[in-house]
Amino acid sequence: MIIPAAALAILVMPAFWLVAHHPTPTTLYAASILLAGMFDLSTCTMLVAVAEGLPHARRAGGFALIYAVAISAFGGSTQFAVAGLIRLTGNRLTPAWYMLAALVVGLVAMWRFPETRPELLALEGGGSVSMRSPSAQGHGKRSDQSENR
Repeated sequence: MIIPAAALAILVMPAFWLVAHHPTPTTLYAASILLAGMFDLSTCTMLVAVAEGLPHARRAGGFALIYAVAISAFGGSTQFAVAGLIRLTGNRLTPAWYMLAALVVGLVAMWRFPETRPELLALEGGGSVSMRSPSAQGHGKRSDQSENR
């Protein structure tokens, strides 16, 4: 999650510079595919991490709320904000700076996000974790149930 996001942060400025200085369909498609690929690699694991970080009983509603607020706050305003910043500064790389700022905020959030993987949680706590299924470990069985039933 962090490595693809960091790679995306590194690639944003060169990709936007290339599109701004060599405005051909080939450079636009190449830059778009490269940035979208890095974004997708990071986003998939980030969505799973956010879902795992929410309590089971409130996971669907919490995830929907987080997604809706982010999309409504940034999805609808980004085009206007970037267009205004381009007019104000005259810099065609303003969208890259905007994206880079958002990536830095996201990277800091990812870095501070708590780990939810069982093996690492057990190692940090000094215990061990078995990756067997709950039924194989005997969870969910009453003590008076026999194995032969």
